[in-house]
Amino acid sequence: MISESVPARQVAWALYAIGALLWLAPLADLAAGIGSLNFSVVQWRFGTTGLLSSALILPITGIVFWFAAAVILEQRRALQGLFGVAVAMLVLIAGALVLFTLDALQVRIQVRQDAKRSYDLASMKAVLTLGSELLVLAVLAVTTFRAAKGTAVRRTARRSDAAPLVVRTPES
Repeated sequence: MISESVPARQVAWALYAIGALLWLAPLADLAAGIGSLNFSVVQWRFGTTGLLSSALILPITGIVFWFAAAVILEQRRALQGLFGVAVAMLVLIAGALVLFTLDALQVRIQVRQDAKRSYDLASMKAVLTLGSELLVLAVLAVTTFRAAKGTAVRRTARRSDAAPLVVRTPES
């Protein structure tokens, strides 16, 4: 079994550490870049969501690293937690995509005519990035759910192998 190998376990813990770095660093950069929260200003929401679309690529990659580590270590609860994280991010990004699209249409009215093409391209890039992230998170959610179920089945099977059932036959 993979998890019984000492080098595999060490690699798994390294994957957890790398995943944490990929999760924290870009989000810290984003937090530093956006400054104070200003949800009532449409331009701020538009710009922040555009930045967020690019900043989420590495955290999603970090989740994949955590997924690999949880599979190697056969950690069912970690897989269940990652499923929850993937679903929560899926819902939040779907909402952000809808709001971003509405904000983009509202801000576009204020853009100078000669800058509309650049604005449209930047908006489309953010929409495509958010859409791609939704697709990856959907695949990740399904995969973590299936892996958690598979880990539970393997652990149950291993427990039954370790403690075989003793059957007594009646003596004739």
